[in-house]
Amino acid sequence: MSLWSFLLSIWTRLSESILPVEQLEKPTVVGYTQEDMQVWNEVMMRVYAMAETNSKDIIHNAYGYGLFTGGLGFHSAAKKLGAAIVPSSGGFTSRQIMLMRDFGATVLASTPTFALHLAEVAQKEGYDLNKDFYSGLVFLALNLSVLV
Repeated sequence: MSLWSFLLSIWTRLSESILPVEQLEKPTVVGYTQEDMQVWNEVMMRVYAMAETNSKDIIHNAYGYGLFTGGLGFHSAAKKLGAAIVPSSGGFTSRQIMLMRDFGATVLASTPTFALHLAEVAQKEGYDLNKDFYSGLVFLALNLSVLV
């Protein structure tokens, strides 16, 4: 039985699309059940809770929504939290900086290296990090939560 035949045979038990989770030549494919999504949401809600994120926050989600499904975890939990979400995904650095400033992002969800890249490019583009952006911006990475 091929992988696709197998996945089609269990389709009714899956609650989310079948998504590749690794950016390799041939991605690993995973299907998420409703229980999987509940666990994922609970874990991501804990991440937000540790950062004292709430429904008044504006979350700039710079995690990918493509082959890496981390963006979906941050997004789904933010919806449950009731916070506003800017689903920017990765890349387009200058546009992301503009969106963060224009929407008044209070939370940045990204990898540590991309957060540093955003800060470096913002400074090169003439932004004042202390004046142009919310001063209490919370930075969330998959493995840590640090106040910037």
